[in-house]
Amino acid sequence: MTKRRRSTVLAVKDGRYLLVQEKGNRSYSLPGGGVEPGEPTLLAAVRELHEETRLKVSQISYIDDIDGKRAYHYVFLAEVYGEVSLQRKEISAYRWWDGQEPAPGPLQGHVLGALALLNKPTG
Repeated sequence: MTKRRRSTVLAVKDGRYLLVQEKGNRSYSLPGGGVEPGEPTLLAAVRELHEETRLKVSQISYIDDIDGKRAYHYVFLAEVYGEVSLQRKEISAYRWWDGQEPAPGPLQGHVLGALALLNKPTG
């Protein structure tokens, strides 16, 4: 089985991370989505974030990859601005989370994996 290639965004605003709930799923994930054929992963990250939330990116950087169960994640850290406006196609709810307080609900595995990348020593 070929894993889906997904650009995943740790969207940060005021020191908090954006968590989203996809329709029909009670767990929280990070915004992002599939990389189109020939599309650079960074552009996919910005496009998917904007399509899902209408947030704009002021700064973005690649962190690392996560080889997840169902998808291969290209993880980006993005400072964002604007207000979330869910387009209701894929995302049914969102929460801003500081990564320290108890999570607002179950988290998909890539969420904690992406946060761990922020604390990964560089060599």
